[in-house]
Amino acid sequence: MRNKKFRAKKRFGQHILISEGVIKKITEEIQITPEDTVIEIGVGTGQLTEELLKIQKSFTE
Repeated sequence: MRNKKFRAKKRFGQHILISEGVIKKITEEIQITPEDTVIEIGVGTGQLTEELLKIQKSFTE
């Protein structure tokens, strides 16, 4: 996903999350449990999605 080129449109107020530190902080702070359902909405490079999938995978291993 990271290789896809995406251009944010400033006129729409779009901002793309690319900071690995911020992504890690988000995934730590939301404290997902196996009982939770997570819906991620938005356009971007998929980096946050990748981290969320790692958490889900750790529940199923």
